[in-house]
Amino acid sequence: MSHKALLVGLCLLLAACTIANPTSTPTPTTRPTSAATSYSQSTYISLPTLTPTHSLVPTPTPIYRLEDILSRGQEVRCFYTCLESKNFTRPSEEVQTKKVWENPRYAVSKVQDPVTKRNLLWPWTHDFLMYYGGTDIEQDMVNLSGLWAGGVRWRCDYMWRQRVLGTCVREPGVEIWAEIWIFLHQVVEIKHLGTHYVVVVEPTGMGFQAVDFQRPGPVSLTFTFVTPEGQVIDEIVEGETPGTHAIGWCDN
Repeated sequence: MSHKALLVGLCLLLAACTIANPTSTPTPTTRPTSAATSYSQSTYISLPTLTPTHSLVPTPTPIYRLEDILSRGQEVRCFYTCLESKNFTRPSEEVQTKKVWENPRYAVSKVQDPVTKRNLLWPWTHDFLMYYGGTDIEQDMVNLSGLWAGGVRWRCDYMWRQRVLGTCVREPGVEIWAEIWIFLHQVVEIKHLGTHYVVVVEPTGMGFQAVDFQRPGPVSLTFTFVTPEGQVIDEIVEGETPGTHAIGWCDN
Protein backbone atom coordinates (compact mmCIF):
# COMPACT_ATOMS: atom_id res chain seq x y z
CA MET A 1 0.00 0.00 0.00
CA SER A 2 1.32 3.39 -0.94
CA HIS A 3 1.82 6.19 1.56
CA LYS A 4 -0.98 8.18 -0.10
CA ALA A 5 -3.48 5.36 0.37
CA LEU A 6 -2.40 4.94 4.04
CA LEU A 7 -2.94 8.67 4.74
CA VAL A 8 -6.43 8.60 3.22
CA GLY A 9 -7.32 5.57 5.36
CA LEU A 10 -6.23 7.33 8.55
CA CYS A 11 -8.33 10.43 7.66
CA LEU A 12 -11.43 8.30 7.07
CA LEU A 13 -10.92 6.52 10.43
CA LEU A 14 -10.57 9.85 12.29
CA ALA A 15 -13.76 11.20 10.69
CA ALA A 16 -15.68 8.09 11.72
CA CYS A 17 -14.58 8.50 15.39
CA THR A 18 -15.63 12.14 15.43
CA ILE A 19 -19.14 11.29 14.14
CA ALA A 20 -19.55 8.50 16.72
CA ASN A 21 -18.44 10.72 19.70
CA PRO A 22 -19.49 14.34 19.04
CA THR A 23 -17.98 17.07 21.32
CA SER A 24 -20.56 18.59 23.80
CA THR A 25 -20.50 21.27 26.48
CA PRO A 26 -20.24 19.63 29.94
CA THR A 27 -23.23 20.09 32.25
CA PRO A 28 -22.20 21.84 35.50
CA THR A 29 -22.39 19.71 38.60
CA THR A 30 -25.37 20.61 40.83
CA ARG A 31 -24.93 20.54 44.65
CA PRO A 32 -27.40 17.98 46.05
CA THR A 33 -30.14 19.34 48.27
CA SER A 34 -32.42 17.74 50.80
CA ALA A 35 -35.16 18.76 53.20
CA ALA A 36 -32.59 19.04 55.99
CA THR A 37 -29.89 20.94 54.06
CA SER A 38 -30.41 23.63 51.48
CA TYR A 39 -27.75 25.71 49.75
CA SER A 40 -28.01 28.83 47.66
CA GLN A 41 -25.62 31.13 45.90
CA SER A 42 -26.11 33.80 48.60
CA THR A 43 -24.64 31.39 51.14
CA TYR A 44 -21.27 31.67 49.48
CA ILE A 45 -21.35 35.34 48.49
CA SER A 46 -22.68 37.46 51.37
CA LEU A 47 -24.87 37.47 54.46
CA PRO A 48 -28.33 39.00 54.20
CA THR A 49 -28.80 42.54 55.48
CA LEU A 50 -30.90 42.61 58.65
CA THR A 51 -33.28 45.48 59.27
CA PRO A 52 -33.77 46.18 63.01
CA THR A 53 -37.37 46.10 64.17
CA HIS A 54 -36.75 48.88 66.71
CA SER A 55 -34.21 51.56 67.40
CA LEU A 56 -31.33 50.60 69.69
CA VAL A 57 -30.85 54.21 70.72
CA PRO A 58 -33.01 55.04 73.77
CA THR A 59 -35.31 58.01 73.56
CA PRO A 60 -33.82 60.77 75.70
CA THR A 61 -35.83 61.65 78.81
CA PRO A 62 -36.80 65.31 78.96
CA ILE A 63 -35.22 67.23 81.83
CA TYR A 64 -37.60 69.59 83.61
CA ARG A 65 -36.78 72.36 86.00
CA LEU A 66 -38.11 72.08 89.51
CA GLU A 67 -40.08 75.27 89.04
CA ASP A 68 -41.78 73.86 85.95
CA ILE A 69 -42.92 70.72 87.76
CA LEU A 70 -44.29 72.67 90.72
CA SER A 71 -46.09 75.23 88.52
CA ARG A 72 -47.51 73.09 85.70
CA GLY A 73 -46.87 69.49 86.76
CA GLN A 74 -49.67 66.95 86.93
CA GLU A 75 -50.83 66.40 90.49
CA VAL A 76 -50.86 62.83 91.79
CA ARG A 77 -54.25 62.80 93.50
CA CYS A 78 -54.45 59.12 94.24
CA PHE A 79 -51.90 58.48 96.96
CA TYR A 80 -52.50 56.83 100.31
CA THR A 81 -50.60 56.54 103.55
CA CYS A 82 -50.67 52.82 104.25
CA LEU A 83 -48.60 53.11 107.42
CA GLU A 84 -48.10 56.07 109.72
CA SER A 85 -46.70 56.87 113.14
CA LYS A 86 -46.94 60.41 114.48
CA ASN A 87 -44.48 59.84 117.32
CA PHE A 88 -41.79 57.68 115.71
CA THR A 89 -38.16 58.58 116.38
CA ARG A 90 -35.09 56.62 115.45
CA PRO A 91 -33.26 54.88 118.29
CA SER A 92 -29.93 56.20 119.49
CA GLU A 93 -26.85 55.14 117.58
CA GLU A 94 -25.72 53.11 120.58
CA VAL A 95 -28.98 51.15 120.65
CA GLN A 96 -28.93 50.73 116.86
CA THR A 97 -25.39 49.40 117.05
CA LYS A 98 -26.24 46.74 119.63
CA LYS A 99 -29.50 45.75 117.93
CA VAL A 100 -28.50 45.88 114.26
CA TRP A 101 -24.88 46.80 113.44
CA GLU A 102 -23.47 43.99 115.59
CA ASN A 103 -26.01 41.49 114.26
CA PRO A 104 -24.08 38.76 112.33
CA ARG A 105 -26.44 39.33 109.39
CA TYR A 106 -24.97 42.82 108.90
CA ALA A 107 -21.77 43.01 111.01
CA VAL A 108 -21.17 46.56 109.81
CA SER A 109 -17.96 47.03 111.78
CA LYS A 110 -16.36 44.10 109.94
CA VAL A 111 -17.34 45.22 106.43
CA GLN A 112 -14.26 46.33 104.51
CA ASP A 113 -15.80 47.19 101.14
CA PRO A 114 -16.77 50.91 101.22
CA VAL A 115 -19.69 50.47 98.79
CA THR A 116 -21.21 47.66 100.84
CA LYS A 117 -20.83 49.67 104.03
CA ARG A 118 -22.40 52.72 102.39
CA ASN A 119 -25.39 50.64 101.27
CA LEU A 120 -25.86 49.20 104.76
CA LEU A 121 -25.80 52.64 106.38
CA TRP A 122 -27.90 54.38 103.72
CA PRO A 123 -31.34 53.67 105.29
CA TRP A 124 -30.03 54.97 108.63
CA THR A 125 -28.68 58.25 107.24
CA HIS A 126 -31.52 59.13 104.82
CA ASP A 127 -35.14 60.08 105.43
CA PHE A 128 -36.57 58.98 102.05
CA LEU A 129 -36.36 55.36 100.86
CA MET A 130 -37.95 53.42 97.97
CA TYR A 131 -39.57 50.09 98.78
CA TYR A 132 -40.18 47.51 96.01
CA GLY A 133 -41.65 44.64 97.98
CA GLY A 134 -40.34 41.38 99.36
CA THR A 135 -40.34 40.07 102.92
CA ASP A 136 -36.55 39.86 103.29
CA ILE A 137 -36.03 43.33 101.81
CA GLU A 138 -38.73 44.74 104.05
CA GLN A 139 -37.16 43.25 107.16
CA ASP A 140 -33.72 44.55 106.23
CA MET A 141 -35.09 48.05 105.62
CA VAL A 142 -36.96 48.00 108.93
CA ASN A 143 -33.77 46.97 110.75
CA LEU A 144 -31.29 49.18 108.91
CA SER A 145 -33.44 52.31 109.07
CA GLY A 146 -34.23 51.97 112.78
CA LEU A 147 -37.94 51.51 112.08
CA TRP A 148 -37.85 48.35 114.20
CA ALA A 149 -38.05 50.63 117.27
CA GLY A 150 -41.26 52.32 116.13
CA GLY A 151 -43.74 49.71 117.30
CA VAL A 152 -45.96 50.33 114.25
CA ARG A 153 -48.32 47.75 112.81
CA TRP A 154 -47.55 46.87 109.19
CA ARG A 155 -50.41 46.81 106.71
CA CYS A 156 -48.87 47.70 103.33
CA ASP A 157 -49.48 44.33 101.71
CA TYR A 158 -51.08 43.07 98.54
CA MET A 159 -54.55 42.64 100.03
CA TRP A 160 -54.46 46.15 101.47
CA ARG A 161 -53.62 47.60 98.06
CA GLN A 162 -56.42 45.64 96.43
CA ARG A 163 -58.88 46.91 99.02
CA VAL A 164 -57.86 50.56 99.30
CA LEU A 165 -55.81 51.49 96.27
CA GLY A 166 -58.14 49.55 94.00
CA THR A 167 -60.67 52.34 94.44
CA CYS A 168 -58.43 54.67 92.42
CA VAL A 169 -59.20 55.34 88.79
CA ARG A 170 -56.10 54.30 86.90
CA GLU A 171 -54.65 56.87 84.57
CA PRO A 172 -53.64 55.89 81.00
CA GLY A 173 -50.25 54.18 81.04
CA VAL A 174 -50.30 53.55 84.79
CA GLU A 175 -49.41 49.96 85.57
CA ILE A 176 -47.96 49.67 89.05
CA TRP A 177 -47.58 51.33 92.44
CA ALA A 178 -44.67 53.11 94.04
CA GLU A 179 -44.05 53.06 97.77
CA ILE A 180 -41.86 55.60 99.54
CA TRP A 181 -40.83 55.40 103.18
CA ILE A 182 -40.67 58.86 104.70
CA PHE A 183 -39.03 59.60 108.04
CA LEU A 184 -39.46 62.79 110.11
CA HIS A 185 -41.57 64.44 107.34
CA GLN A 186 -45.17 64.45 106.17
CA VAL A 187 -46.31 64.44 102.53
CA VAL A 188 -48.21 67.52 101.40
CA GLU A 189 -48.57 66.84 97.66
CA ILE A 190 -46.97 64.98 94.75
CA LYS A 191 -46.58 66.37 91.21
CA HIS A 192 -44.80 65.14 88.12
CA LEU A 193 -43.86 65.95 84.54
CA GLY A 194 -42.90 62.83 82.61
CA THR A 195 -40.74 60.61 84.79
CA HIS A 196 -39.64 63.35 87.21
CA TYR A 197 -41.68 63.51 90.40
CA VAL A 198 -41.57 66.24 93.03
CA VAL A 199 -42.75 65.24 96.51
CA VAL A 200 -43.57 68.24 98.68
CA VAL A 201 -43.01 67.35 102.34
CA GLU A 202 -43.24 69.24 105.58
CA PRO A 203 -40.59 68.60 108.25
CA THR A 204 -42.13 67.28 111.46
CA GLY A 205 -39.11 66.38 113.58
CA MET A 206 -40.62 62.97 114.28
CA GLY A 207 -42.95 60.47 112.67
CA PHE A 208 -42.97 58.00 109.78
CA GLN A 209 -45.13 57.43 106.67
CA ALA A 210 -45.24 54.70 104.04
CA VAL A 211 -46.96 56.32 101.06
CA ASP A 212 -48.28 54.41 98.02
CA PHE A 213 -49.27 56.01 94.71
CA GLN A 214 -49.66 55.15 91.05
CA ARG A 215 -46.64 55.23 88.81
CA PRO A 216 -46.00 54.48 85.13
CA GLY A 217 -43.98 51.40 84.43
CA PRO A 218 -41.72 49.84 83.62
CA VAL A 219 -39.60 53.00 83.60
CA SER A 220 -37.04 54.48 85.98
CA LEU A 221 -38.18 57.57 87.86
CA THR A 222 -36.57 60.51 89.63
CA PHE A 223 -38.01 61.79 92.92
CA THR A 224 -37.06 65.19 94.31
CA PHE A 225 -38.15 65.99 97.85
CA VAL A 226 -38.74 69.65 98.65
CA THR A 227 -40.24 71.74 101.44
CA PRO A 228 -43.42 73.80 100.80
CA GLU A 229 -41.06 76.75 100.25
CA GLY A 230 -39.30 74.89 97.44
CA GLN A 231 -36.07 74.01 99.25
CA VAL A 232 -34.60 70.73 98.02
CA ILE A 233 -34.07 68.20 100.83
CA ASP A 234 -33.06 65.03 98.98
CA GLU A 235 -33.38 63.21 95.65
CA ILE A 236 -33.82 59.59 94.59
CA VAL A 237 -32.80 58.49 91.09
CA GLU A 238 -33.86 54.91 90.42
CA GLY A 239 -30.95 52.82 89.30
CA GLU A 240 -28.40 55.21 90.83
CA THR A 241 -29.46 55.78 94.43
CA PRO A 242 -28.56 52.85 96.74
CA GLY A 243 -31.49 50.54 97.36
CA THR A 244 -33.26 51.40 94.09
CA HIS A 245 -33.81 49.47 90.86
CA ALA A 246 -33.02 50.69 87.35
CA ILE A 247 -36.62 49.86 86.47
CA GLY A 248 -38.80 50.11 89.52
CA TRP A 249 -41.46 47.50 90.20
CA CYS A 250 -43.67 47.28 93.23
CA ASP A 251 -45.08 44.01 94.56
CA ASN A 252 -48.63 44.67 93.39
